[in-house]
Amino acid sequence: MSGCTCPISKRLGARWGVSKGGAGRVYIVCSLPGCGAQIFARSDDADERIRDTFIAGAALAAAEHNVTGGAPVQTETAEGGLMAWDN
Repeated sequence: MSGCTCPISKRLGARWGVSKGGAGRVYIVCSLPGCGAQIFARSDDADERIRDTFIAGAALAAAEHNVTGGAPVQTETAEGGLMAWDN
């Protein structure tokens, strides 16, 4: 299971997983204090909407990070051929 935004409490901290049944649809379980929601996709359309709305957004937020300065410059190494990043 991985983290995502709870559809009910709107807080990051819920967990999602994929059912072990033949359809392999997504479910969300929120164990945050005061919530306890359980969301199960019962159709392919619902599965897709849950993944796009609550899971993909959490994955993008987790992948984001602050970057300062410009992009590093890529140069060849002294040995030649291979590329290395200058700091």
